[in-house]
Amino acid sequence: MNIGNYNRLNIFRKAIPVLLLVLVKDHFNIMKTVFMERTVFGIQRENSVITEPIESLLRKIMNQYNSQPVGWTIMTDHKGNLLVLGPNDGYMLRIIPINPQKHTGVGVKIDKPKEIQRFVNGAPSYGFRPLSTGQTRKLLNGFSGGQKQYRLISEFLERKPVSIPELKKRKPKVVLSGPFISHPDLSTISESQRLLEAKLKIESEKLFRKRYPLRASIYG
Repeated sequence: MNIGNYNRLNIFRKAIPVLLLVLVKDHFNIMKTVFMERTVFGIQRENSVITEPIESLLRKIMNQYNSQPVGWTIMTDHKGNLLVLGPNDGYMLRIIPINPQKHTGVGVKIDKPKEIQRFVNGAPSYGFRPLSTGQTRKLLNGFSGGQKQYRLISEFLERKPVSIPELKKRKPKVVLSGPFISHPDLSTISESQRLLEAKLKIESEKLFRKRYPLRASIYG
């Protein structure tokens, strides 16, 4: 198993630019759209791979995150693949964007996530970190600071992420969300990963055509 030319240090550096600084109001609206959509088309099983629509799968992932918010890693590539590694379980998702706040697609629970997790050891844990007004101002002022900004973000990422119920309890004005680790091609991690990606691509496109036949007809 390999991760191409990306070593652990490069993966960590890739995580920094894709941090999301979000207002809490907009943040919860996005989460409601992505995680709480109720239309589910069921679970499909083929060739021993169980695929599930991302709406229901993301609810499961968020429930697990809320129970144990420390120890999560999320890797993405440019093809719409999302690899979610939790403290105990791992998931591979194929996401098709419909608009900035709505997505469709399918995902699957993966075996032996620890074998992949070891490649991102040392990277900061994914999650939601509330920021005070002073911390937010300090972060925004540091955006043009180069190395200073890098140290500042690294400092914030050392803080433990918190659950969504805890965020609602604290009611912070700003939440630091991330990091997402960018990878050039997640299918290169292993042969089984490549085969899984191919399966998810087929199933996600089937679901897209079923839910959005008019839009799918535009793309052939």
